[in-house]
Amino acid sequence: MELKILFDNEALSGFKKGWGFSCLVEIGKKKLLFDTGNGPGFLANMEKFGIFPRDINHVILSHPHHDHIGGLSYLLQYNPGLSVHVPAFFPFKLKAALMSSCDFHETFGLKQIEENFWVDTAENILSEQFCLINTKHGLLILTGCAHPGLNHIFQKANIHQKPFFGVIGGFHNFNDLELLRNLSFIAPCHCTTSKNAILHQYPNKAHKCASGIVFKFQ
Repeated sequence: MELKILFDNEALSGFKKGWGFSCLVEIGKKKLLFDTGNGPGFLANMEKFGIFPRDINHVILSHPHHDHIGGLSYLLQYNPGLSVHVPAFFPFKLKAALMSSCDFHETFGLKQIEENFWVDTAENILSEQFCLINTKHGLLILTGCAHPGLNHIFQKANIHQKPFFGVIGGFHNFNDLELLRNLSFIAPCHCTTSKNAILHQYPNKAHKCASGIVFKFQ
């Protein structure tokens, strides 16, 4: 199992960066794309990895902000039959547009997309769809911006009654760093304002996130 960061605020040499997030999850032969950055830049990074739009099996969108869905229209130009999984709280006009341009699937909370891969929704002031990936070591949580609060996402994920292995993605303004103490893997990306503090407090298990980075799990 591999997670490839296709778009982030930071980038390795030769990869594009910008304000936004996109992560490719590869489980066996399945390729699941979580968010699509703010434009076509993630496609260039995908191609640099040797992956092409028609290789993607599913797209999961976390929330309707441009820096997470801005690249979808470019992707659909090359793969119009793509399965796109959109949470019910997305604006009606956006959902209606997607219904006519892709293989549209509306999600209403917990849903299994592929073996060892689920989506769910956390709600607070803002709602957001996140991913749960089953690894040999426990559940890995993948977030877009964690707008509802990482604590709310953890609480919602608790219903699976499986231990958390780690978390990766945008954590937004999350600053309760003690909440991460029992995790084995932490990768703060994109909009995480406490990124440096997390990397400093957990030097042995917190990892830098940037376009072009690959994380491998069993």
